[in-house]
Amino acid sequence: MTAQCRIHVKTVPDALLVPVQAVTEYEGKPVCYVKSGRSTERRPVEVGEGNDQYIQVVGGLTEGDEVALDARSRAAAEVKAGTK
Repeated sequence: MTAQCRIHVKTVPDALLVPVQAVTEYEGKPVCYVKSGRSTERRPVEVGEGNDQYIQVVGGLTEGDEVALDARSRAAAEVKAGTK
């Protein structure tokens, strides 16, 4: 017999959340890759609370921004290419 439960220990009202895979570190600071026209741009963000699925963004993004869900691989490609 198995069971699954969730225990809510904190609620953050009116939070801007993105999936955890949309945030990574670049040069030691958290960033997201945001769609800008036909390309994406790296944007520094300020993060707040998080869990295993979502992370709160308290600065750097606005509601409606489209973020890439492969931030870690994009940052790795930039580092490999030497792009700043």
